[in-house]
Amino acid sequence: MEAPVASVDVEQVIRILYQAAYSSRYTQLKLPILVVMKEEVWGTQFKLRSYPMDARNEFVYQTDIIRRAKQAFTRYDLPYPRLSNLMYSKLASISE
Repeated sequence: MEAPVASVDVEQVIRILYQAAYSSRYTQLKLPILVVMKEEVWGTQFKLRSYPMDARNEFVYQTDIIRRAKQAFTRYDLPYPRLSNLMYSKLASISE
């Protein structure tokens, strides 16, 4: 049996992702910071589009943003996205 899908405040998720990028010391603030959404079969996908000041810091930048977003999701008691059992079974069947 699938767990019930938790609904989240879309505007709050967008604010959290935007703020995670805006507050990172690695973000190039002269370029746009965008949060885009796409509806998928399994749910809503959020993508953060922002740029590091230096390409050499790309992985440190990604880590910083993910850490900031996860901390904010926890602070606001928002569930962090996880693959459902259905997605796990589909991924397993693809890799076989």
